[in-house]
Parts: sequence; C-alpha cells; structure tokens
Amino acid sequence: MYGKFILIIALILVGGVAASAQSTDQSNPTPITSNELTIAGPKKSNQQFYYSFTAGPGEVSLQFSVKAKTYSTFVGVKIFDAELNTLTYHNMSADSSQSMALKKFDVGAKQTLVMSFTSDSNLGECKIKLGGAVELGGAESSSSSASDSTATNSTPEVQPVDQGSGAGASTSSGKNKDLVFSILDAAGQRFNIPANGKLRLEMKDGSVQEIDLTQVKKILVKQ
Repeated sequence: MYGKFILIIALILVGGVAASAQSTDQSNPTPITSNELTIAGPKKSNQQFYYSFTAGPGEVSLQFSVKAKTYSTFVGVKIFDAELNTLTYHNMSADSSQSMALKKFDVGAKQTLVMSFTSDSNLGECKIKLGGAVELGGAESSSSSASDSTATNSTPEVQPVDQGSGAGASTSSGKNKDLVFSILDAAGQRFNIPANGKLRLEMKDGSVQEIDLTQVKKILVKQ
C-alpha cells in the first residue's frame, strides 16, 4: 500500500511537468522552458495568460500554429521588454483547419521578455515555436529580484530519505521501495519538476491537498 501511494505521488509530479501552468498574473509570468509552447483554449473568452523567456541581442522569431475547435477562433500576442514596454504584437484568426503564421522582431540587449496571450474559448490549440536569439530553461520573471528569482525558479530536489529498515522487513518490500525511489529520482532528474505551479495530492479519504511549488526547496520521501 505504501509503495502504491508513493507511486501515485511520483506520477503526479511527472504529470505536473507535462501540463505546464498558465499564469494570469503579469507580475509573475510562467517561464517558458521549451522552444515550443502549446496552449489550449481558455475556459472563458479574453482570458489573458502571461509567459516569460530570455532573449537578445538579435532577431527573435515566433512561429504560430493555430486551430479552432469549431468554426473560428482568434489569438492575440504581445511581447513586452524588461520595463514592460511593448516591443511587438501579433493578432490572427483561424478556423477548424490549421493556420500558420510567422512573426519576427529584434531585441536590442539580452533581457527577460514577457509575452501576453489571449484567445477565446473556441480555441482548440495554439502552438508557438520560439527561434532565433532566445535562451530557454532559466528565464527569470521580469519583476523578481535576483535573490527572489534564485529562490522561486530553482528546481525542487527530489531525494529519498532512508531512515533504516526494521529487522522484519521483507526483501521483496525493499525492492518495491527501491523501484518507487528510482521513479521519483527519474522524475527529478529526467523530467525536471517545475519550479512553479501547484502540486495536487488526492488522498484516499477523498481530501485534496495543494502545495505551492514556488515555496518548495527539496522534496523528501521518508520510509
């Protein structure tokens, strides 16, 4: 039973990486960690999401691939510099077939940019591929200080803690726990647990607990 519970936690952590958080707070945008960002349609129209990435100096390209659930949809994107001045924007519409577009702009100096994204609830999917003078994976929020960014953007460390096994512990039980810890270790190293968003734990009694990952420094699994 213990092994199954820890395995569920491991799967939740891995799943949290696949479903990237979408911030609605311009002062705390979601860092973009991959050169391709996939955004599903919002639950309500004109909902704005905010993302950040490091770019410059040089030309940056944004390649859009947009598709509506049915009929038509629209996408609006704005790029802000480190002082929140508008660098460029892009608006486009799309129907239920895939629509493509390419936007290019210049960034004078290396800095953290903020991207706002808005659409309607009829958006099926929007993929934005970043290219050119961009750095991904370590972008800081433009409104955070250096010390705050280090605290909030560092990836939580997953570390199993062995407190010693009892004399009556079975060999098979130990192997099962080792397997679970291996999965957790893979979740931390290979999949890279996100530095923001919320970890959701669904307990067997039906209760739900949520943990703010921006406040997590280390994840310990105790035996």
